[in-house]
Amino acid sequence: MNPIHLTIAGMPLGHPGEIALATVELAEHCDFVLCESKRAAQTHFKRAGLEIPDERFVVFDKKTRPVIFEEFLDELLQLSLKKPVQLMLVSDAGMPSMEDPGSRWIQIAEENGFKIHMIGGPTAITSALVRAGLNGPFCFGGFPPREKKERQFFFKEASRHSIPFGFYEAPHRVPDIATELKGNLAPGKSLFVAVALGSDQERIIRISAGELSSLRLPKLPAVFLIYSKKPLDGRSARP
Repeated sequence: MNPIHLTIAGMPLGHPGEIALATVELAEHCDFVLCESKRAAQTHFKRAGLEIPDERFVVFDKKTRPVIFEEFLDELLQLSLKKPVQLMLVSDAGMPSMEDPGSRWIQIAEENGFKIHMIGGPTAITSALVRAGLNGPFCFGGFPPREKKERQFFFKEASRHSIPFGFYEAPHRVPDIATELKGNLAPGKSLFVAVALGSDQERIIRISAGELSSLRLPKLPAVFLIYSKKPLDGRSARP
């Protein structure tokens, strides 16, 4: 049996020119691009000047049933009897498996002896930490729960951490975050918000717990950091 190679590649968070050259070069020759959204993946590669046929994109998202993974794995194993197989795992933005359904393919690759290669790419949480000027240990909470009671518990727990606590939120829920945090963010805590990080619409906000009433956020993707230590020179940027 010929080898099956899985390359894990990060996608740009904002400017399309940030896509890695190694990602573009490998994508041109790979057999399949495993993605969460074919449209999003195509957009990244087209902006990099690469046209990939539609049939080479294979979509696996949170709704994909286990049997679909199994059927495609069988197809790959059969194909590997004839030739080496090159797969590329990408996300809509950032790194696959980081709050992204790509982790299932990493598990499949390890269980079946695939050769796995990593092309370093952007991750929103670490990019936000760097942009905030925060260094050292941190905690990442992913996305807050959807249910009201569970969200309140999430935000209360986030405020209790002694180290920076980061989380993402979907664009349609971002405008409500200030109200939700207002009653849960402990005095003395500060909030760093990176809206549409890396894009032309990027907006950076630093605000204290007592200033949350004035915070107005747009319906755009955002990364939030709750922390006690003030980043950089401690200046607060009001929205």
